[in-house]
Amino acid sequence: MAGVLDLAGGSIYWTLERGAHPVWGAIRDKWAGIGWEAGKLGFPVGDELTNTDGQGKRQKFEGGTVYWPPLCPGAHPVWGRIGEPWGEHGWEGGEFGYPTSDKTRADSINGVTQSTRGARHRQRQR
Repeated sequence: MAGVLDLAGGSIYWTLERGAHPVWGAIRDKWAGIGWEAGKLGFPVGDELTNTDGQGKRQKFEGGTVYWPPLCPGAHPVWGRIGEPWGEHGWEGGEFGYPTSDKTRADSINGVTQSTRGARHRQRQR
């Protein structure tokens, strides 16, 4: 069982398993673009949080986490195998910094890439 309450500044989504969580702004816009709860991210599992730099925001969903970096238009999800090494290197506070693009297919490496403020991360398919 699930429900949604749409408000002027955002929406509150709830499920019996995850409870109620508000989603708004650039993170909500990205989640909408990926298909809301029916998309790859699924339902929110937590509220929006401020990152350790005191500026950026993030919100965790069933299928990944959406990050909104300060001074950068738009929010970007991080999920799957690209998220693993990014986390091992300190998430947004590490050498890669915030994600600045969505994950994209890269046929030249038979995998995917995602840009960050510090570098472009590549992950080959196995």
